[in-house]
Amino acid sequence: MSGGDERALARWFVFLGGAIAWLFHLFAAYAISEFGCVAGWGRFRGFPVVVWLILGITVPLLAIALCALVVGYRYERPSPFREARILDARDPDVALVRYGIVANALFILIILAETLPIFFFLMGC
Repeated sequence: MSGGDERALARWFVFLGGAIAWLFHLFAAYAISEFGCVAGWGRFRGFPVVVWLILGITVPLLAIALCALVVGYRYERPSPFREARILDARDPDVALVRYGIVANALFILIILAETLPIFFFLMGC
């Protein structure tokens, strides 16, 4: 890939990374918590297996959203290794990255907010 293709891919990752991670987390958390509790998968190390599965999907998907946030932040910051550029908010690429930074921060909070109550409700499984 050329440098321009990599930057375009990075911009789209910043724009969509957190949203896709949240979407997968929402569907997987629903499926695991709904059907795992009914199936009675038992306990592992004192906690229901469902809690471990929810934790197992939350950590990597949260990491993807965090990576998208970091990539967006690094895209915005000038680096001593690349030429200084003027970031114009009217530029669609800059607007895409700035929106992605804000959206990823919100998706990180949403993933955490939808995960924490699941732990409390699933302790009775």
